[in-house]
Amino acid sequence: MDPEISNASDKTSMLRMAHEPQFLEIELLDSTAPVENKAGVSSPARKAGGPRTPKGKERSKNNSLKHGLFSKAVLLKDEPRDEYESMLNGLRDHLQPVGTLEILLVERLATQFWRQRRLLIAEGAEIQKSREFVAWDEERRDEAIAEVFLDCSIGHGLGLMSEIANPMLLQWCLDQLEDLRANIKLSGFEPERDEEILTEVYGPYFKGSSRKSLLKSYLMLFIGESSPDEMFGPQDDPSLDNSANEFLRELEAEIERLNRYKATESERRKLLALSRSVPDAMQMDRLLRYGTSLDREMDRTLKQLERLQRMRRGQPLPPSIDVNVSSEE
Repeated sequence: MDPEISNASDKTSMLRMAHEPQFLEIELLDSTAPVENKAGVSSPARKAGGPRTPKGKERSKNNSLKHGLFSKAVLLKDEPRDEYESMLNGLRDHLQPVGTLEILLVERLATQFWRQRRLLIAEGAEIQKSREFVAWDEERRDEAIAEVFLDCSIGHGLGLMSEIANPMLLQWCLDQLEDLRANIKLSGFEPERDEEILTEVYGPYFKGSSRKSLLKSYLMLFIGESSPDEMFGPQDDPSLDNSANEFLRELEAEIERLNRYKATESERRKLLALSRSVPDAMQMDRLLRYGTSLDREMDRTLKQLERLQRMRRGQPLPPSIDVNVSSEE
């Protein structure tokens, strides 16, 4: 047979088979047709084409936007990504952006809100630094001063009472005087013990000094230079002599005075701490300028988004207002 005639016959036969039903059935067995595997289980006839109802499409339209485009740039290493994503998704649900530009504007708005959150955290940190760490530094300084004065109070000449603005020295003086009161009530005057305590608290007594102190009163009462004997008062201890009772009255008045001073000083320090609830002038100015800049950016982004959405819906656009303020005449 002629080779050309044979080739033509083969081609005609192949075309005839291609149009036969059983051949078409074989051709359709591609990735979209059910195929039985060796175990005899059929695979899906076709891949899912996604939601087809309006409700399903609305629910899944932002599936590809699970993470914001700007999130990697705006988030610091220690900031919670889930909080940022939650805020971004909330803005998307509320503002319902359509199209790439609206979506990007919503994401920009999310980054601006996140920066505002960071600003509030920074402001709180400034206040905490002033209130807690400054107070901590003051306590350490008071401790250092107290140690110095406790080591050389006698040589200081004025005693620890001259430094009662230091709360630790004030408390030490109160403790010493309360111990002295308890000892006198228990066993009366003991000059060596009593004078040592009073000298450390008030400083040494110099004859002829006009400075009033419990040490001076103690010495006058002890050597009998007090006023004439009187009857015991209602607060006196009958087991003690009149001089000891008179000194105890002065001692208790002094303890009461120091406790009032302590309460006043404590209240003053609390008010001082509250006054630090605002950052100092330099930090406040920096925070305010940054906050004002963020407010302007957010307002501008919202206006841009509103105009785009109005244009998309065919709604009239609000008039554009451009205000230029100049101080030149």
